[in-house]
Amino acid sequence: MCKKIIDMKDMMSLYEITDQFGIDRELIEVPLEKDGDGAINILDNNRLQIIIPSNISIDRWLATLENTLIQLGFCVVEEENEWTK
Repeated sequence: MCKKIIDMKDMMSLYEITDQFGIDRELIEVPLEKDGDGAINILDNNRLQIIIPSNISIDRWLATLENTLIQLGFCVVEEENEWTK
């Protein structure tokens, strides 16, 4: 069986969600292979592991990612722009 590998579209879709929460991209670990229903875990080293699912499209899974981040205690951060400083 051929393993499904993530691509740039997958990563950019994932970052669209994690960036809303102000999560530093350096603290996110994403395995190269998609797996099952996907998963979101906080690792022992306080990094966030995000496994992109192979069973469903990432576009359908993004709501699950967002809801799980909220359940883990992450909050959406307000964007600062030059007009509100």
